[in-house]
Amino acid sequence: MARNKCPSGKVPNAQGKCVEKGYQEKGYQGWKNYETWAVKLWMDNDEGLYNMQREWAKESKDEFELADRLKEFVEESKPEVEGLYSDLLQSAIDDVDYDEIAKTIKQEVKEG
Repeated sequence: MARNKCPSGKVPNAQGKCVEKGYQEKGYQGWKNYETWAVKLWMDNDEGLYNMQREWAKESKDEFELADRLKEFVEESKPEVEGLYSDLLQSAIDDVDYDEIAKTIKQEVKEG
């Protein structure tokens, strides 16, 4: 089947495979991908970062503002490396779904 040519009621996923409309693929431990899961895991397992993310969630007007703040924090916290390792690290950071993390944090704060 050619890419983007799916039967009625189906849509192509990122790999071009036809799936039911509304089907949500999750890549790692229920998160979009490993990188997103890892950032949230580290932020939850460090008491200071855990408290910081909850405070930011309360201060942010919406999840998009929180996502921007989280992304900025991760970018500014990244260690200085060069060459291959710089490219690999930046690629992983770029793959993080900060919107998904922010939405989850907002929901966690809301639920108490």
